[in-house]
Amino acid sequence: MSFKAVVLVGGPQKGTRFRPLSLQLPKPLFPIAGVPLIEHHIDQLCQLSGLSEILLLGFYPTDLFTEFIDRCQKTYRVSIKYLEEPNPLGTAGGLVSFKSTILSGDPDAVFVINADVCGDLPIEDMGSKLDLLSGPRMLLLTTEATRQQSINFGSVSPFTKPKL
Repeated sequence: MSFKAVVLVGGPQKGTRFRPLSLQLPKPLFPIAGVPLIEHHIDQLCQLSGLSEILLLGFYPTDLFTEFIDRCQKTYRVSIKYLEEPNPLGTAGGLVSFKSTILSGDPDAVFVINADVCGDLPIEDMGSKLDLLSGPRMLLLTTEATRQQSINFGSVSPFTKPKL
């Protein structure tokens, strides 16, 4: 299976809880355990065979990520590109805006990850599950929402099969 990964990095209009730190450094580049937060995702993604490219998608100026991308491409030996939104488009807007770039090369799968999610993502399990599915495929990682959140934002049924 060949796949690409899109890491949603957001933009400078966010990160207000981290000010004044976020005024100097994009939140995805904050060091966590001595490594930029987003690099933890890159490291996990690079453990999978079939990864052809990692795309960082956001509204930060491109030059803020140039040095980081250059270093990670050498370290992980994978193509990494930054896709800068012309203005804040939101999650779906950014993906739609760069749809042709994301789907170029006809990958079998595209992993979309938020940059500010911390944790050990089950990337290998996700890849294995995708291999078992046929037709249009999608895996969605969710968390349990409060009743108010499900009213405001919708919900995903926990009874959907198959589940990871």
